Amino acid sequence: MGPVTTNPWLISIINMTIVFGVLAALGVLMKIIQLVDPTQKKTEKPVAASAPAAAPAAVAAPVQDDSEVIAVIAAAVAALG
Repeated sequence: MGPVTTNPWLISIINMTIVFGVLAALGVLMKIIQLVDPTQKKTEKPVAASAPAAAPAAVAAPVQDDSEVIAVIAAAVAALG
């Protein structure tokens, strides 16, 4: 009894179908496990609390001097060229 087929294209299509079928089955299994996960913490809806009257003003970030970083990058580019 010889091989059923020797066509390499048919063999590759069969193999890819099996691989993607298994991947799809694993994806479905992961979704099912995520739905019935007993270790997942249940989130409770927070009680609507009154918001503060005024939000604190955003603090401006200090301006950084990036000249040293620029110099190092320029030196690295010059060393490559």
